[in-house]
Amino acid sequence: MPDRLSRRSGVEDHVTRRVFRTAPDLREGSEMKAGWKTWLVVAGWVIGAVIVVEGFFLLFGWAWYSWGFFGAFLVICVLALAWAYFYDRRRANRRKRLAA
Repeated sequence: MPDRLSRRSGVEDHVTRRVFRTAPDLREGSEMKAGWKTWLVVAGWVIGAVIVVEGFFLLFGWAWYSWGFFGAFLVICVLALAWAYFYDRRRANRRKRLAA
């Protein structure tokens, strides 16, 4: 007959493993290598995002200065509707192509 005290419950086992686990050695290298190409791609995405956001703020600021709040709101709505139209057309064409 097995000894009931020798078996650990799931909670005790989890706590024991969590408390007594060894810390990873931070001096060892990671398995993943992020080379210069990876960082070049990340830098490209960041620069592209900054340019897009800057353009948006310039357009929004121009609309606010020229037409006030409602004009700026109208410009944002037109941009959102244009993006939604092209996004929807692209998805519809993709669905049509996959159905054929």
